[in-house]
Amino acid sequence: MTHLNPSRSTRRNFFVSALSALTLSAAPAAPRPNIILVLFDDLGYKDFSCYGSQYYSTPNIDAIAATGTRFTNYYAACPVCSPTRASVLTGKYPTRTGVTDWIPGYPAPKDSVLLTPQTKLRLALEQKTIAEYLKPLGYATASMGKWHLGGEGHSATEQGFDVNVGGTHKGQPNRYLAPFDMPGLTDAPTGTELSAHLTSKATAWIKSQTQPFFLYLPHFAVHTPLDALPALIEKYKSKPNVNPTYSGMMESADNAIGTLRESAPPNTIFILTSDNGGITNLRGTPVTSNAPLREQKGYLYEGGIRVPLIIGVPGQKAQVSDTRACSVDLLPTILQLLGQQSPKDI
Repeated sequence: MTHLNPSRSTRRNFFVSALSALTLSAAPAAPRPNIILVLFDDLGYKDFSCYGSQYYSTPNIDAIAATGTRFTNYYAACPVCSPTRASVLTGKYPTRTGVTDWIPGYPAPKDSVLLTPQTKLRLALEQKTIAEYLKPLGYATASMGKWHLGGEGHSATEQGFDVNVGGTHKGQPNRYLAPFDMPGLTDAPTGTELSAHLTSKATAWIKSQTQPFFLYLPHFAVHTPLDALPALIEKYKSKPNVNPTYSGMMESADNAIGTLRESAPPNTIFILTSDNGGITNLRGTPVTSNAPLREQKGYLYEGGIRVPLIIGVPGQKAQVSDTRACSVDLLPTILQLLGQQSPKDI
């Protein structure tokens, strides 16, 4: 396994130096690679076994790390979801998009010394997303899962995506076992697990494509409500864990990645990360562990913002990079890998 020296790369081109196998993607004669960007929700830095988890086995995710780069100093743009999602899609910091809190955010306490600025309740349509940059390059685009950047008139299909499945203004599902109350997911048979059902929709869409594609798959997992297949909850009651239900959700999420990986064409780049750190305590209920990082989602300590990032590239040997990087780096780096100029307004 190669260990990369962060001093040899700058933050804005960290994929280019770390993912040297991708240089063929920018060659004019080479077919453009497919790109799958999986954004987990509230998944902590130590929740993948390849990051040293003591509680979860994630063999399918680890398999992607074994063909790419695992980043150890990658940070979410915000310790809560909506601002990070806007940053991932636009390459801009939360203050630039105006989405600075989860939508709609908490009202400021009446006795607060410092006032909280009002976050924007949607991603402005003039903000250009990865999908809007890739469509002119001949890419089919789909968003399948959590959107949480605006409702009607500000959905994924208004931001460059051909298809939107499950994405609304809502920040979490009603449950993880069908029936679901989200568009495009109401056909799930009763008891179907949400990550698996989203993946089945994604794989069907992938198989229908005749051109390069960009799939944005923002899983609802492992956000609350804590909910998993009963058999998995029972399985983890007898194993070391922080919360057996959360452990079951992690296994379902990993299985979904395995299905997706088997269905993707060989020339597919996988990007796996999280929107913020994990929840260690939910109103007195233990959920996961971010140890040795301090605190959890919602905090600016490392437990709230330091998250995993894995880039899987076909044919690449496993690498570990200590390069410091952030959510805002994803968009310009994807474009640079495709031989495109980075936007000047980010």
